[in-house]
Amino acid sequence: MAADQDRKPGIGVHLPGIFQSLAAGAIVTGLLEAVKEFWEREFHSKPPGWATDLIPPIAGVLSIPLIYVVLVLWKRFKTRAGRATPKARGDRISIYVAKLGDDKESESTRTAVMESIYKELDKSIVEILPAGIQLRPTPGVSEDEAARKPAKKARALLRDKGGDLLIWGLLHNLGGKLQVELHFTPAGEGLAGAERKIFGFGEKLTLDADFGPEMGAALSAIAAVSAAPAVDQSGKYLVEVLAPIAARLAPMIQNAPASMRPSDRAGLLFSFGLIESTIGEQSGELAPLLEAIWAYREALKERTRERVPLQWAVTQNNLGAALQALGERESGTEKLEEAVAAFREALKERTRERVPLQWAATQNNLGAALATLGERESGTERLEEAVAAYRAALEEYTRERVPLQWAATQNNLGNALATLGERESGTERLEEAVAAYREALEEYRRERVPLQWAMTQNNLGAALRTLGERESGTERLEEAVAAYREALEERTRERVPLDWAMTQNNLGAALQALGERESGTERLAEAGKSISDAWEVYRGAGMHHYDASFERRLKQIRDLIGERRSKSP
Repeated sequence: MAADQDRKPGIGVHLPGIFQSLAAGAIVTGLLEAVKEFWEREFHSKPPGWATDLIPPIAGVLSIPLIYVVLVLWKRFKTRAGRATPKARGDRISIYVAKLGDDKESESTRTAVMESIYKELDKSIVEILPAGIQLRPTPGVSEDEAARKPAKKARALLRDKGGDLLIWGLLHNLGGKLQVELHFTPAGEGLAGAERKIFGFGEKLTLDADFGPEMGAALSAIAAVSAAPAVDQSGKYLVEVLAPIAARLAPMIQNAPASMRPSDRAGLLFSFGLIESTIGEQSGELAPLLEAIWAYREALKERTRERVPLQWAVTQNNLGAALQALGERESGTEKLEEAVAAFREALKERTRERVPLQWAATQNNLGAALATLGERESGTERLEEAVAAYRAALEEYTRERVPLQWAATQNNLGNALATLGERESGTERLEEAVAAYREALEEYRRERVPLQWAMTQNNLGAALRTLGERESGTERLEEAVAAYREALEERTRERVPLDWAMTQNNLGAALQALGERESGTERLAEAGKSISDAWEVYRGAGMHHYDASFERRLKQIRDLIGERRSKSP
C-alpha cells in the first residue's frame, strides 16, 4: 500500500458542483421573481412570507433532475466526436480527415480528399482515417489567429487517438465550381504543416495537382514532430520512444511521393537522420548510425550551401555527430577525420557573429571529434586543439545563458584535460579535469538528464582513478569506484549496453588498482568479473579490436589472485 503523502492546503475546485450550485441558484431566483410578479399583479399586494419561504426548497429539489439531464447530455455531446473517430493502429503514418460539413456533398468531398491522399501515398505507408469532428477557422481575425483554436482541438484529438496529422477545412462554391479549403495540422505543438490552401477538383473527383506538394510539406512536418524528442528530451533514454517512429517513417523515406518538393524531402531526411542517430548512439547498434549518415548526405544534395546556407550548416553538423559516433566504435580514424571535416564545413556558415549559440555547439562537437582522435594518437596536438575548441565554445555557452549546454562542454573539456593529464607526469591537468566534471554535475543532475549525469559520473571516476594510481593512498581510488557505481545506476545493460560495458570496464580497472594495494583477493575477483562482463558486451557488438587488451588484463588479475592464494596458509 502506498504511504500517505503530506498535502499542502489549497483551493479545491469541483467544476460540476459549481455549475450545479449556479444553476440551482438561478432557478430559485427566477421562481421567486416569477411568484412575486404573479402575486402582485393578481392580488395587488406583496406575497406572504410563508409563500416565499417554501419556494427555495421546492425549486432546489426540482432543479436536481434538470441539472442531471443537462450534464448527461453535455457529456454525451462532448464524447460523441471521440467515439466517432477510430484509434490509429500505430504501425504506419496515421492521417485523419475531419468532416467538411453535414450534407452529402461534404461527405463525398471528404472521401475525395482521402482518395487523393492514397493516390499520393501507398497504403503500406499510411492509414487514412475519418475524424468525427468538424473544424472551422475563426471568422473576422487574421489568418494565423483564425487557425489557432481549431488547430488546438485538432492536436488534442491526435493525442487522444495516436494520430500524426489532421486535415480539416471547409467547402467553397466559387462561380459554380466546387473548391475545398484545407488546413494541415500535425500532432506537435508549434509546428505547422502545409499552409492553408484552396484546391480545385480534377477528373474523377480527385484534388488538383497542387495537392501532392502540399501533402509532401505535411509529411515533412510529421517527421519534424516525430524527431522533436531527440532534441527536446536530450539526455533521456529515447530508444523505446524513437524506434517505433523510425520503423513507421522508413517506408516513406524509401518511397517518398514523386510530387514532394525537394526541400520537403530534404526536411524529411534530416528528421529521419536525427531519429536514427539518436537510436544508434544510445542502443550501441551500428545500423541506425549508417542510416543516419546516409539520410544526412541525401539531404545535403538539396540543402546546398549556396541555396540554404544555415540549413546546409546544421545538416553538416549533424552528419559530423553521426560520423563521430560511428568512428568511436571503429579502430581506425577515417570516420573521425570525416567528422572533423564536416564540423569545419559547418563553421563556415555557423559563425560566431551570425549565430553565436550554434557556433558554440559546433565548436563543442569539433572538440569532441578532435579529442577522440587525440586519444588514438601518441602526440598531444589534437588534444590541445580540442581544449581550445571547448574553451571557445564556453565563451558563448555560459551557465547563466544555456546551463545544460554549458555543462556538456564542461564535461567534454574535462575529457580532453584528463587525456592530456594521463600523458603528463604531473597532476595539474587531471585536477582541472576533476574540477570541470564537478562543475558539469552542478547542472547535470540525475533527475533532470539521467544519461548525461551518468556519463559525467563515469568520466569523473576515470580522472579520479588516474589520480589515485599516482598517489600512495587509496582515497581517490575509492572515490572513483563510488563514481562508477553511481553511473551504473542509470547506465544499465538493458538500456545502453555499450555505455554500461564501458563503465563496467572502468570500474574493473579501479577495483584492480585497489586490489593490487591490498593483501586479499576480494577486490581482484570483483575486478575480473566487471572486466569479463564488459568484454562480453564488446564482443557481442563486434568490437574485437579490444580483445587483446581484455585478455591481457584478465590474465594479470588471474595470475595475481593465484599468486596470493598460493602464499596464503
